[in-house]
Amino acid sequence: MQSSLMADPRNNRGVTLLECLVTLAVLGILMSLAAPSFHQLIMRAQQRVVVLKLEAAVRLARHTAIREGRKVLLCPMASESLFSSGADVVDLACAKDYRTGVGVWVEADNQWSLLRFWHWPRTVITNRVGDRPVTVKLQFLSNGLSNRNVTWSVCLGNQNLSLVLNRIGRPVIRKNWGAC
Repeated sequence: MQSSLMADPRNNRGVTLLECLVTLAVLGILMSLAAPSFHQLIMRAQQRVVVLKLEAAVRLARHTAIREGRKVLLCPMASESLFSSGADVVDLACAKDYRTGVGVWVEADNQWSLLRFWHWPRTVITNRVGDRPVTVKLQFLSNGLSNRNVTWSVCLGNQNLSLVLNRIGRPVIRKNWGAC
């Protein structure tokens, strides 16, 4: 036996305008609450991308130095087009800091050629203390050792993500290693 409401085809019309408006209002409220945390998530992902690209550059430089038995230079670069392969050691001028990218150069017969270039959106990359931008050029020898220790710190508010490189040439990503 069917109820009288189910038997009447006039009661089976779908949703009312009021129900749609209430649903849209609830969705709007939920979206306004989620938007700030979603923006923070995007910014954290961009911070991580910069550090991962730096790590990839360091690993490529070290592995190339070991594999090819040559000196490899890792230096800040603003654009791939500003530098030409075959540059003399004296003419090879790196950018002043790592804010927009990094390049890996391989040396053969006092001529440097660009192996790979990584670019990212303009980002402030500081030392561990957070008081100045990182400006060093790293050189890897054929045994994989680098010429110095370096910490690249990328800050997002008070959240710090750092790439730490020891003289042995092994990079490690650390959270809250540096100061923002």
